[in-house]
Amino acid sequence: MTRWGQKSRLDEPEIRNTAMDIFLRLGKSAYTASLRILFAINVLQNVKTSS
Repeated sequence: MTRWGQKSRLDEPEIRNTAMDIFLRLGKSAYTASLRILFAINVLQNVKTSS
């Protein structure tokens, strides 16, 4: 019983790490996309105000 518990505990962090890795990758891509959108909006607003 204790061996099985230790084994499941060892396997758990691996699953957690892979899930976090996927989540971070998705988060980074979403973050960069939102930054690009915000940057484009700022540029468009600057062009409108300057012209």
